[in-house]
Amino acid sequence: MQSEEQQDCSAATCEGKKCRLKFNGIQSEIECVHFSKPSAKKKLVATGATLTTIILLVSMGVIFVMYRSDKKEKENQLKM
Repeated sequence: MQSEEQQDCSAATCEGKKCRLKFNGIQSEIECVHFSKPSAKKKLVATGATLTTIILLVSMGVIFVMYRSDKKEKENQLKM
C-alpha cells in the first residue's frame, strides 16, 4: 500500500511536470517526470511515413486489381 506522501502528485510537488506510476518489482511509486512535446521534425517524419505507407498500399491495391482484370481478360480471349 502506498503512503500519503507517494500518492500526492500535486502541481507544487511536481513543479509543472507530469506524474507517472513507477513499478520497481516490489512496490510501485508515483514519480514526477518531464514529458516534452514532440518536435516539428518528428511530426514531419511521422506524417511522411504514414502518407508513404498509405500511398504504397493504395498503389499495390491498384496494381493487383489491374493485374487480375488483365488476367481475366486474357482467359476470356482464350476461351473464344
